Amino acid sequence: ANVQAFEQTIYAFFEDEETGCTQIFDLDLFTRNTPQTETPEPLTLCDDNETGVRTFDLSLVEDEVLQNVENTDELII
Repeated sequence: ANVQAFEQTIYAFFEDEETGCTQIFDLDLFTRNTPQTETPEPLTLCDDNETGVRTFDLSLVEDEVLQNVENTDELII
């Protein structure tokens, strides 16, 4: 459980298949100021083949969503 807001430690377990050696690494995740993004216009697609599944290309609205966010070069989406 994340007991401290905006901070979390996760652990990764690695094993070398050839030697059987193992290592556990910890990684601290920190949430910085969350950017205030814009809500894009709704995306609409038709389910032409009636499978109930469609793929949305969210890169089409990336500029619209991030228009007021500074330093988007550092932002990972």
